[in-house]
Amino acid sequence: QLFVFRSLATATVPLVVRAVENSDGSSTESECILTYVVTGTGRGNKVTMTNNNGHEMVTDIPKKYGGNESAPTPVETLLAALIGCIQSTGMYVARSMAPRILVDRIEFDLKAQRDGRAPLEMPLEKTPELTVRPTRVFGTATVYQRNGEPIAPEQLQLLGTQTEARCPVSNLMQDSGCAMDIDWIDGSAT
Repeated sequence: QLFVFRSLATATVPLVVRAVENSDGSSTESECILTYVVTGTGRGNKVTMTNNNGHEMVTDIPKKYGGNESAPTPVETLLAALIGCIQSTGMYVARSMAPRILVDRIEFDLKAQRDGRAPLEMPLEKTPELTVRPTRVFGTATVYQRNGEPIAPEQLQLLGTQTEARCPVSNLMQDSGCAMDIDWIDGSAT
């Protein structure tokens, strides 16, 4: 039996920062803040970036917009960041559940939509009236357990809901007004 949990997240989730307690019971918020560092250099429409661990990332844009199509677009890398964030957050959620979901893999098929006219809107002295950001992300996240057993519908729903609620990239996109429409599917039923 195929069970699909559809996430239609559009509401803003309040940010709650919990301080970690030190051995003496004290804590500071600054100990909980994560800082991400990326530096980059752009030449034409291509940008080469490096994070603080030395990993390199490159973006470019399609030829019809003046790029060379030598790398993913910035919006494609945003979608890739969402997939990576959902994967790592989902693994945390799955292993923290009771009973645990023993995830073998999650297969993603996501798409993002935005109005391509917005960045080109004239005159440049006026802020575009059209929405520039992605307005919708949709697709599937198919979860496969290591043992091949089906995932109970309530477990799949909890996994999807809590993963999207805890994923920083998903939250950022939702807070921008981007609708998230991801179907969570039990891979044993496919």
